[in-house]
Amino acid sequence: MIRAIEVKGIENFNSRKIAAHQKKEDTRTETAEQKEDRLLNEGADKRAVQGALRHAPPDELVKQKKEHKKLIHRLQKMMLAIVDQRNAALDKWALNIAETEGLRKRAFEERRKIAAEERLKQLMEKKPDFKKKSRHLERRKGSRSTSLLLPPMSR
Repeated sequence: MIRAIEVKGIENFNSRKIAAHQKKEDTRTETAEQKEDRLLNEGADKRAVQGALRHAPPDELVKQKKEHKKLIHRLQKMMLAIVDQRNAALDKWALNIAETEGLRKRAFEERRKIAAEERLKQLMEKKPDFKKKSRHLERRKGSRSTSLLLPPMSR
């Protein structure tokens, strides 16, 4: 249309707004000019439909494309289901790792606690001899307190 205006000039074109798809009641009171506009509009509509039908794709091609669209839709749904399942598996795996790490940490802490209790029990079973100097305990003269001595530092 723009090309036609450029070639022929704008003064050779005229356009008006026309009510399309009028009812029979509306056409009874129309003027001769409105009737001519309506008939021309209806003719243009018919020619547009004919042109569209002429350029319509073959029915077999339309059928193939519909089947192809259904196949693609099913494929995409399947791919989304795979992604959902993979994410669920990764979440479960990460949870198992976290639980395993937590169990390892608790087991380590439990072993440490048991070892400390056993060491404490061993120390409690030994009775310190206050008459001779112990490297762990020393009784100071004139004092009622007992203090812990650190083992000598190795050089």
